[in-house]
Amino acid sequence: MSEDEYYEALLDLKKAYPVEIDKLQLMDTEKNKLEMEALKVSSFPAIVVISKEGEITRTISGDKETRQAITKAVSDAIEINQKSTLTSR
Repeated sequence: MSEDEYYEALLDLKKAYPVEIDKLQLMDTEKNKLEMEALKVSSFPAIVVISKEGEITRTISGDKETRQAITKAVSDAIEINQKSTLTSR
């Protein structure tokens, strides 16, 4: 497993959640060390899903994750965020 798994998962997610994935921010670990520490990310590659309220919904990190596991975890987090947005209206 490697960074490729994350990129492939993001391509899959882009098809299912184009609006949400368009809000994606890529961060360079060297240039964004403080942000990585604040997000409690210590292994890479990583994806952190953050709700509109600024809460961390899900963190996936490390190179042992499969494309399918990454896709499912992020998809589940997006669904939870969407449901919470609907119920808070």
